[in-house]
Amino acid sequence: MKTTILGVLAYILCTSALLAQDIKVVNLPTNDLIYAPSQDKIYVTTPSTSAGGSPYGNRLCIVDPYFGRVEQCFFVGSEPHKLAISDDEAFLYIGLDGAPEVVKFNLSTKAIESTFSLGSDPFFGPLYAEDIEVLPGAPHSVVVARRNVGVSPRHEGVAIYDNGVQRPNTTQDHTGSNSITFAESNAQLYGYNNETTEFGFRRILINPNGLAEGTVTPNLIGGFDRVIESQGNRIYANNGQVVRVDGPTPTLVGSFSIPFHLRTAVEPAPDSSVVYFITSDFSGQFNLETFDKTTYNNIQSLGLPTFNGLLGSLINWGTGGKLAFNTTESLVILRNCTSLISSAPVLSPTQVGGCSGEFVTLTAPAGYDNYYWSNGSTDQSISVNTGGLYFFSAMDSLGCLSAPSNPTTVQFDATPTAPFIAENAQINLCQGQSVTLSSTSFWPSYLWSNGGTNQSIQVFSSGMYSVAGVSANGCVGPPSNPITVTVLNTPAPAQPTINIVGTTIFCEGESVLLLAPPEFESYLWSDGQTTRTIEVFTSGSYSVQVGNAADCISLPSQTIFIQVIPIPAQPQIIANGNVLASTAPTGNQWFLNGNPIPGATQQFYLASSNGFYTVQVTILTCSSPMSELYSHTLVGLEDDLTNAQRILVYPNPVTDALQLQLSTDAGARMPVVELFDLTGRMLQRYTDTNQILLAHLPQGPYFIRILARDGSLLATQFISKI
Repeated sequence: MKTTILGVLAYILCTSALLAQDIKVVNLPTNDLIYAPSQDKIYVTTPSTSAGGSPYGNRLCIVDPYFGRVEQCFFVGSEPHKLAISDDEAFLYIGLDGAPEVVKFNLSTKAIESTFSLGSDPFFGPLYAEDIEVLPGAPHSVVVARRNVGVSPRHEGVAIYDNGVQRPNTTQDHTGSNSITFAESNAQLYGYNNETTEFGFRRILINPNGLAEGTVTPNLIGGFDRVIESQGNRIYANNGQVVRVDGPTPTLVGSFSIPFHLRTAVEPAPDSSVVYFITSDFSGQFNLETFDKTTYNNIQSLGLPTFNGLLGSLINWGTGGKLAFNTTESLVILRNCTSLISSAPVLSPTQVGGCSGEFVTLTAPAGYDNYYWSNGSTDQSISVNTGGLYFFSAMDSLGCLSAPSNPTTVQFDATPTAPFIAENAQINLCQGQSVTLSSTSFWPSYLWSNGGTNQSIQVFSSGMYSVAGVSANGCVGPPSNPITVTVLNTPAPAQPTINIVGTTIFCEGESVLLLAPPEFESYLWSDGQTTRTIEVFTSGSYSVQVGNAADCISLPSQTIFIQVIPIPAQPQIIANGNVLASTAPTGNQWFLNGNPIPGATQQFYLASSNGFYTVQVTILTCSSPMSELYSHTLVGLEDDLTNAQRILVYPNPVTDALQLQLSTDAGARMPVVELFDLTGRMLQRYTDTNQILLAHLPQGPYFIRILARDGSLLATQFISKI
C-alpha cells in the first residue's frame, strides 16, 4: 500500500474538560467525510483540482486519523460529495455533484462496484444527490434526497434504490426532505425541509414499492439550511434543537444554546452523554462546543485555531471524544490524546534571516517518530521563503502530538537596490595621489569590487570600482555604476606649505593673508578660491592643494585655523551718586577727560573728581568704541547736622567696620544711619551707634543715608567695601 503524507498543521490545546485536544489539519480540500469503525479510518471526498487546487481532485481518500496521513486515494467520478456507509461496512455510497449519479464503492476490494443514475425531471433535467442514507440491515439499498440544478426550490423528492434500481414511489418534491436520517431506535426514516418556510419535519414510510410521506410537523425545528443527525430515539439539528421520535408524534424536547455563529455542525457522542457542535463565524474562527445530552448545559466552549474554508460536517471517530470535521479547504482531526513526549521540543536558532526570493531551511532535532510544522510540512526539515513564526510538534509512536516547540522567527530582507557613486566615470590620478569613492545610498553594509565593506573606500591604484548594498541578513544587491581609476606616470606635487602674512587671531574688520607656494599651474583652497594668495576675513579652517601642468593635484596642506574676534559693543555709563557703572560686565577701562585712569578696570568706578568720564571695553585685543562722554559733578555729604556739629565717616574704602564720629562734643547723640546696596534695597538700619559692621557683606559699592532724629535727610555717602 502506498502511503502519502500531506501537509499537516498541528496544535496542542490543553483544557480541564479535554485533557489534551490534539488537532491535526490535513491540507486537503474536502467535500464530506465518514468513519469506518472496523477499519478505524476516515474516508473523505475531494473536489476537482480546479475547485480545490489539490492534486488529489475527484477522489475518495482514506485518512489515518491518528497520524493525519492520507494513505490512498481513488478516482470515483466528477465532484464526489455526499457519503453514506452501510451498517456492515461493506459499501460506501458517494453522491456526485458533477454527474447525476451515485457511486457504490466496495470497502473490501477498494474499488467501484457500480454506478447508478438518480433519474431525471421532465422539466428540470437530471437529478443529483443532496443527502444519502443506507437502509439499516440492507447494504445494497440506499435512500437518496434528490435535487435539481439551477432551480428553486431544488428538492425533487426522496427515492429508494435497490442495487441501483429505483423503487417506483417517491415522496413529493418542492416541500420534501432535503436532510434525511434513520432513527437508531426504530430504523424509522425522518426528513426535514430546510429550503422553504414550511420547515416541515417528516416521518417517511418505507414499503416494497418505495417511499410515502407520513406525518408532517411544520416548524418543529425551523430555519433554513438545517441538517439533522440521529442517535437512539432522538434527532439533533445543527441549530441546537432536539426532537424525540419514540412516541406517536415527534416532540421537541429541548434546545442547546449555541453561541453566535455563521455555520454549525452537530454530532452526538455514541459512547458518552454529550453532544458536540463545531461553529464558525465570519472571521474564520472555529469553536468546539460540548453540551450535556440530558441537562442541555454547556460543559465546555473551546476556541480552535482559525481555519480556511467553509465548515462542512462533523463526525465521531473511535471513542473518547475523538472528532473530525471538514472545511472546503482541509480536514481537521481532533484527538483526545496525551502525548508520551512529556516536554515540548526545542527548535534552534530562534531567529533566522534570509533574502527575498530565496529559501531558508529550518531543521527540527532528530529522535522523533514524526514532525508537524506550523506551515503544514511533516518532514524533519522545512525550506521556507515567507517570513513569520515557525514551530513544530513532535509525534509519539501512538500518533499523539507533543506541545509545540518554541517558535523561530524568519525574516527576509528585500534585496538592496543598486547604489550610486557620485564621481566622474573616469578619474586620473597622479603617482602618490588617491581618491575617495563613496556610495550615496545607505545600507547596513557594503561590498566593493575590491573587497571593501564601508560606505567609502580610498583608492590608490588603477582599476574599475563599483559597490553593492548589503542588507542586515547579508543580502547583496546589484552593483553601482562603475568608476574607472587610472594612475598616471606623472608624480603629484608635494604637499604644500602655507605662508601666513599677519596673525591668525585678529579683530573683526581686520584680515590675514594666506600664501601658497609659487610656480604651480593651479590652486584650490578649502573655501573654493583658486588664486595663489587669499585674504581671509572670517573664522575657519583653511588648506590648499596645488596642481601641476599634468593636472596632478597635491595632497591638502596642513590646516591653518583662523579666529576672528568680534568687536565688543559700545558700552554705556550709568551713574548712581558718585558711583559710575559700565553696561559691560568685563573688559572695562575708565577714562577721565580722555586719559585712562590707572587701575580703573572694573564694571563700577567711584568718581573722585569732577570732569568728563568715558569707558571702553577690550576683549582679548579687540576694543569697543568709546562710550559717550559723561559729565560728572561729585555728590558731597551735606554739611549741616546742626549749626555746630559735623560727622566724619571713615575709613572709605572700608574692609570690616565703618566708623562714625561727631566733630563736636562727645555728648551729642549719634544720628540714624541706613545702609543700601546699588539696587536700592536697604540692608540694615543703625541707631545710637558709631560703628557699622560690614565684614559679612561682599565686596562692592554701597550707600548710607544719615537721618536726623526727626527722620529728615542730613546726608548721603558712597561706601566702597573692599
